Amino acid sequence: ATALVDAGATSPVANLVSNQGAGASAEALANAIQLLLALGSGGGQSMAKVQAAVRDANAIPALTQLMSSADGPVRSAAMRAVSELSSGDARSTEVLRESGGVVLLSESLLSPDEQTALQAVSTIAQMSASSAHVQAIVDNGCLGPLLQLLTHRSAAVRQEAELAFSNLARPGAI
Repeated sequence: ATALVDAGATSPVANLVSNQGAGASAEALANAIQLLLALGSGGGQSMAKVQAAVRDANAIPALTQLMSSADGPVRSAAMRAVSELSSGDARSTEVLRESGGVVLLSESLLSPDEQTALQAVSTIAQMSASSAHVQAIVDNGCLGPLLQLLTHRSAAVRQEAELAFSNLARPGAI
């Protein structure tokens, strides 16, 4: 994956995602999103390069829209991409917030699909670490669902909810 990133494969894929497949099938779009994630998993600077390409292609708003896709694989891939590609990247997280992603994440927190709930709560937990995003988390109705996740059957989901509350409870956060 690192060699593909170094060869410049990330930008065309990010542009395809940004254009929401430009007429491609839902399967092809889901595969393009999965490819972005695979390129970012190469270690070293791969994730930073993929994040930069996603930002440059303005793909975060497109991924945010795709989080509400009627196509399950596209929706799941977009949710995972938003979670992983915005992790640790303040600019991408800001774009996610500005493009309405917090509303969609809030709606996904109580998903019956454990993976969807985990991706949503992980992204909210990451966002809660920044005081710039705390008010958006509160304003978009995340606190109630986060509270419910503290008793979720999945330990991973509970841990992410605990992290989010820990971040939100720090002095001056709210």
